[in-house]
Amino acid sequence: MMSQVVWMVILTISVCAIILSAAIGDPATLMTMSCIVSFALALIAIHDHRQLEASSATRGKLSASIARNMGLIWMWGALGLLVSYGLILSETWPRWPLFFGIFAAASISFLLFAATLDRDEQLGRKDDGMINFGKYISMVQLAGMLVALVGIWLDPSKRLLSADMPDWVANDIFVAGAIALTAVSAYAVMNDKATQAGQVRGAH
Repeated sequence: MMSQVVWMVILTISVCAIILSAAIGDPATLMTMSCIVSFALALIAIHDHRQLEASSATRGKLSASIARNMGLIWMWGALGLLVSYGLILSETWPRWPLFFGIFAAASISFLLFAATLDRDEQLGRKDDGMINFGKYISMVQLAGMLVALVGIWLDPSKRLLSADMPDWVANDIFVAGAIALTAVSAYAVMNDKATQAGQVRGAH
């Protein structure tokens, strides 16, 4: 419950910061705030996971927690694009609706996946196939985010601290979101093996 309150506070503050930065054309403030948000969202996801581990939660509950937090990170990115380009910079970058749609779809998919795992837990069902699918998605996402970060870093047109480019807000949001998703995905992949091994030993 506390994590949900913290997440809502972070979301509110960050959306206000995105609106302000976009309105005044201040990429440094936006990048600073986005990186702080990225760090905070990753910490929340890891904190939730560790709390569940401490309570001996099942692998299904752990997977649901990770998927839910990933969905919230994608939601933050989608909202960031919506408020910046939908309200302020709509004429500067015509491709923003496409990326907003991708982010929103990813968010909804992760949240629905988490809800499905939660429902299975409540009904006492264990679906190893779904859980393993979630692990593979985390691995694919981890690889994709690393490729995206390297691509942005190497692309000379992606000047993150310059408001001269029409997609400067989107680039800052992309980088911050990718960092958070990379951290959460890496944590999920590394800890799933340990969790799975521990629960197998416990069963014996």
